Amino acid sequence: INDTATVLTCHINDRETAGEGFKNMGRPMMGFNTGPTIPSGDTISAAILTVRITTLTNDLGNTLDIALTGNTGSWTTSLVSGDFTTPNTTRQADTDLIWANMVVNEDEAWTLNATGRGNIAKGTGITRFSARTDLDLADSPVPTVTNNSVENGDDVRWNSSDGAVDPVLSVTHAAGAAAGGEAEGRRKAGAARECEPEAEAQAEW
Repeated sequence: INDTATVLTCHINDRETAGEGFKNMGRPMMGFNTGPTIPSGDTISAAILTVRITTLTNDLGNTLDIALTGNTGSWTTSLVSGDFTTPNTTRQADTDLIWANMVVNEDEAWTLNATGRGNIAKGTGITRFSARTDLDLADSPVPTVTNNSVENGDDVRWNSSDGAVDPVLSVTHAAGAAAGGEAEGRRKAGAARECEPEAEAQAEW
């Protein structure tokens, strides 16, 4: 799985057969190679994860607010089936992406809380996050479904299949007292370093 072939989707689908109800839901996973770019002794003071909304679908009528959560996996640049159980329920940002505020082709961002900042890999390793709908995270209420013979869904999509629009993790970090100084850890855009996804995938249940 890589950023040039993956559209990330938080979604809820119902079944094609009338009366069978709920089918599955999606939990995107995003990994950022922050370890090599942020020294282990640095202090992280702020971090923002930005995504470009590419599709909004509301066939079922569920309004999907999207929470940023942690991920307990050890995956790096590729994923296996077992990795799809690794999203957890620990919020990495206090404020969700709100359905009513989302606009296609515009950016939305999570500002990481202390827990999220504490999970950013320094010195070595991958920073891993997941995204879950508010219905999924609360495990309630049961999503609204249709009873017709067509599969319908509600979804929020970001990232493009050609890799032109990737999630971006921007990290502000300061060196230890001996070294001094401060840097904004953004790797992707030349002079500034933005952390581009190392692995992405779509988990469905």
